[in-house]
Amino acid sequence: MSDSASSSTVNIKTEIVRLVEIQGEKAELLSYFTKHKDQQDDALSDLNCFDTDENKLAYLRTFLKPADTSSLDRVYFFVDNSNVTIEGVYFIRSQKLLDRFLSSNNKIIFDYGLLFKKIRGNRELGGNPVIVCSEISPNDSIHNQGYNVKVLKHNYMGKEKG
Repeated sequence: MSDSASSSTVNIKTEIVRLVEIQGEKAELLSYFTKHKDQQDDALSDLNCFDTDENKLAYLRTFLKPADTSSLDRVYFFVDNSNVTIEGVYFIRSQKLLDRFLSSNNKIIFDYGLLFKKIRGNRELGGNPVIVCSEISPNDSIHNQGYNVKVLKHNYMGKEKG
């Protein structure tokens, strides 16, 4: 162990012992900096930016707060059907698996309800999913799952408008 690492361990731990009165909190902070040696020098240096012990303690407590993962537990869907269809057809043809998928008139039919169900798993929806498309099969299970399906009609040139 280098002298600077050893020195910073003593100094950051000395500051924790000096600043923290609650034994459980002191133990958590000491444990944290024992496990995260790479953060000791920065934390000790940062303490010098604060004028009062109260502010230094507030800063140290930020290391104990869990990271906000609430948005990671949610899933959002926004699908451009044209891109999915085009890329899906390219992929399926490249894999020579066309006969395994539903098709009519050489057109691949995706079931977005099944796709969303698989991707969503047990996660909470962050917002109502949206599929932007020119058409979607009336047999797609998406219609039975409460999703917001926005259909854009083709213009006279065969392009989607929206």
